[in-house]
Amino acid sequence: MNSRRKFLGSLCALTSAAMLKANSFSDEQFKWDEEWDVLVVGSGFAGTAAACQAIDEGAKTLLIDKMPVLGGNSAINGGAFAVVNSSFQKVRGIEDSYELYVKDILKAGLGLNRMDLVEVIAKNGNDAYEYTLKKACIAETR
Repeated sequence: MNSRRKFLGSLCALTSAAMLKANSFSDEQFKWDEEWDVLVVGSGFAGTAAACQAIDEGAKTLLIDKMPVLGGNSAINGGAFAVVNSSFQKVRGIEDSYELYVKDILKAGLGLNRMDLVEVIAKNGNDAYEYTLKKACIAETR
């Protein structure tokens, strides 16, 4: 994390210096109000998961989005999550398999999918789903 932190710090410093010069601000006129360990840009599923993980690891974290509400493009799908053998399916006796999931994904993607990415989603999607459930339950208790 230190190398990323140093990189982001350097990037911020260079950006700030360029902004100061471009806007003719002096160093005395420009004041930082807060500092963050992690800045997450985008509040969709990936950004929110990244922010949650950073917070879990003790990082002071800021999550920002260009839209006035959180959710990013993930808000459009209504929170749907397609995964193989989820706890939701198991409780309801729904049988699923890796092969059926891949077949469905390929059909939805008209066969134009990148198979390497389909495999990543099929193998790891349930972990992301369970992580999201866990975070939702924690958030409800706070």
